[in-house]
Amino acid sequence: MLSQKLKNYSIILGSGSPRRQQFFKDLDLDLGDMVYVCAGWYGVLPAILFERNKVTNIRSFDIDKSCSLPAETLNRSYTQNDWQFKASTMDVNNLIYTGEFMYETLKYNGDKEMITDGAPTCVINTSCEHIKDFDKWWSGIPDGMLVIMQNNDFDDEEGHDHADDTVTSLEEFTKRLNVSDTLYEGTLALDKYNRYMVIGYK
Repeated sequence: MLSQKLKNYSIILGSGSPRRQQFFKDLDLDLGDMVYVCAGWYGVLPAILFERNKVTNIRSFDIDKSCSLPAETLNRSYTQNDWQFKASTMDVNNLIYTGEFMYETLKYNGDKEMITDGAPTCVINTSCEHIKDFDKWWSGIPDGMLVIMQNNDFDDEEGHDHADDTVTSLEEFTKRLNVSDTLYEGTLALDKYNRYMVIGYK
């Protein structure tokens, strides 16, 4: 079963920020033609996904405008290949997850350009605790969408900037998501807190 296979894989902790980049090595899951990575930061997770998983195109969105250039530098070969990878500065609450989505992005030289994407086949958010009004954002994800979601129980406000919506347990997180088909759920125990991940179809 996929769930058992996932449990046997090593966990990848992304460079510099474990709260952003916990993922499973060699995840044997077809993510489809268009993956949206919400709060994508510096693009480490997309680089891992391109290398180790079945994925065609990835869009990375982060509200921090300093993230897109490093993300595209890290994924340069995919950025140059007809924007197989594209990072954009955007509040994920403004994304559209059904039908075509037209939005403004920046080319590598800084020029503005409009881009039109089809609906995502998978939505990933490894920083659910940073989404203001998470429940409203989550309600905008269509039923049946393949989702990979993470949250944590880190409550040190001084050290965890802008964490608006942490949870206290995996049980709380899974109940809140209430996905229709769970492929995996699990906990990663770190020194100061626990990370929770749920993979499934909303």
